[in-house]
Amino acid sequence: MQKAYVLLTAVIGREEEMLDEMNSIPEIKEIHRMMGVYDLILLVEADSQDSLKQVIQQRIRSLDSVHGIIMMVVCPGA
Repeated sequence: MQKAYVLLTAVIGREEEMLDEMNSIPEIKEIHRMMGVYDLILLVEADSQDSLKQVIQQRIRSLDSVHGIIMMVVCPGA
């Protein structure tokens, strides 16, 4: 199992839309709202590193409500 923490900033005024979209992605195991530079922090899990990359690139980063993204992959065994 591969895991990553993902920090997201929303397009201004689209924070609720972004939250709703994240709730529809089954690989996202935790979602926490934040105040400050980032709007959400996600815990994303997938079966492989390729699957993880695909979820983040194609299902999260590509959304119109997402303005910025930082991804931090958890090292195996951690």
